[in-house]
Amino acid sequence: MDIILNVTVSIAITLLMAAGLYIVYGLMNVINMAHGELLTIGAYTVVILTASGAPFWVGVVAGAAAAGVAGLCVEALVIRRLYSVGGLSTLLATWGVAIVIQQLLRIVFGPSAQFVSAPVNGTSNVLGTSYSTYRLLFLGAAILVLAALTVAFTRTSWGLTIRATMDGADKAEAVGINSRRVYMATFIVGSAVAGLTGALIAPLASVTPLMGTQYVVQAFLVVMVGGVGSLYAPLAGAVLIGGLSSLMTTFLDATTAQVIVLAAVVVAIYFRPNGLVGTADLR
Repeated sequence: MDIILNVTVSIAITLLMAAGLYIVYGLMNVINMAHGELLTIGAYTVVILTASGAPFWVGVVAGAAAAGVAGLCVEALVIRRLYSVGGLSTLLATWGVAIVIQQLLRIVFGPSAQFVSAPVNGTSNVLGTSYSTYRLLFLGAAILVLAALTVAFTRTSWGLTIRATMDGADKAEAVGINSRRVYMATFIVGSAVAGLTGALIAPLASVTPLMGTQYVVQAFLVVMVGGVGSLYAPLAGAVLIGGLSSLMTTFLDATTAQVIVLAAVVVAIYFRPNGLVGTADLR
């Protein structure tokens, strides 16, 4: 049972990490290499607020808000100027943004790791197995966030407007939709989800200026393996990347487990170049 819980939580962490990136890349076709740094901003926000005595969950909300504001600045100052350029321009630009954010965080907080205490301690009994209460809480929070995003994109007029714009900005403009505002709102939401993820992950990992790098790689692999164009695509990618990684590290050393996961990614992309359940061309 312990293995099942570990795999499930790993899938939830991986899926939540990839959700913000999927919103930006899958819907906007913007390759945001600063996604990991937005996640880091959320984590450091929790570090600051909990150190000053604020409740952990206030830090989580503030982390999402801080990353959302940072995303607004990135979109307005960098991304907005590159929509018409396309190609790899957003990748290169946001890569530069990521380096700048990393160095700013390093200057402000230093290179040493920071740690956040979980809002709840101890373990809970799950079908006879003692398991970390905060990990179970994280799992519940991840499910709620992902469910809210799914409802927002599929059951609201806002989600319909976004999907209409992504299907064709020119057509959307013709019926009165302001595509620039839609792009801005979508990027802010994707950034806020990244910050929320970083805030929730903070008690599970050490917080450093470079922590986002490892997470952004996994997030991109999830999007590439799962594909785009389907709400189930990130889940498929997270099951393969997060689930397989957790399962392999249970029985094998970290290096061997990583090699196996990467081999699985290569095989998946070779046989399903559009993703496991994706409908759009990723090439």
